[in-house]
Amino acid sequence: MNSGEAHAALYRESPVRRSKFSGMKRHAAALLGSLAMLVLFYGTVHADIVYLKNGRKFEGIVKSETDKAVEIEVGFGTVKLDRGDIQSIERADENGIDRLKEKWGRQTEARLKAEKERQYAPKEISVFDENGHLFLVTRINGKVDATLLLDTGASTILLSRQKADAANLDLESPKRVEVKIADGRTVLAIPVMLDTVRIGDAHAENVQAAVLAESLPQQGFDGLLGMSFLSRFNFQVDYANKKLILEKRR
Repeated sequence: MNSGEAHAALYRESPVRRSKFSGMKRHAAALLGSLAMLVLFYGTVHADIVYLKNGRKFEGIVKSETDKAVEIEVGFGTVKLDRGDIQSIERADENGIDRLKEKWGRQTEARLKAEKERQYAPKEISVFDENGHLFLVTRINGKVDATLLLDTGASTILLSRQKADAANLDLESPKRVEVKIADGRTVLAIPVMLDTVRIGDAHAENVQAAVLAESLPQQGFDGLLGMSFLSRFNFQVDYANKKLILEKRR
């Protein structure tokens, strides 16, 4: 018996060896199967890809096609491309599109979470001091900047007639309220609702305010910043460093 026949006979006579060899074959087959699945998974197109003739490309989901244009969703919006600028379109499979939508959903969720954290983070706003009074530049309805005196004793924002006119506020209401102005006098004012009030990075919506019913002599500022805005925040007045710290209430 030669050496090859001896090894064959030994293998035939050993059930342990046969079992071990069979197990190795199964393991190798499983490994090859896993590798094939990985290749299939990573080789799958995860998005529609539109290749342009200028070398650029857009990845997303093709929403519509005509002879003149192709519209592709790119996660944060859509892009409309001229058909004549397109070299070719590579299509994703259904699983790839589903994974892309899931990815966009996670990105949107993360972006909204980050935005919310920024929204509620404390905002430090510089103020300027004049004779112990603090003033802030305040944007009204996204249109007009007004210099307001910080007054925690005022129940509402108070605006001069001039700034209200510049912001195109509706002053047709016949209703009048009494308000106390900076020099201690009580005057009549027209109640209004401000769409937005922004100071630095801090803003609030639908803020009650009042507008002086009559023009008063110019005092060097445009009104008062009162509690109708400040109460939307946990706030701290830092007189030493001339800052107003606002942290939006949750």
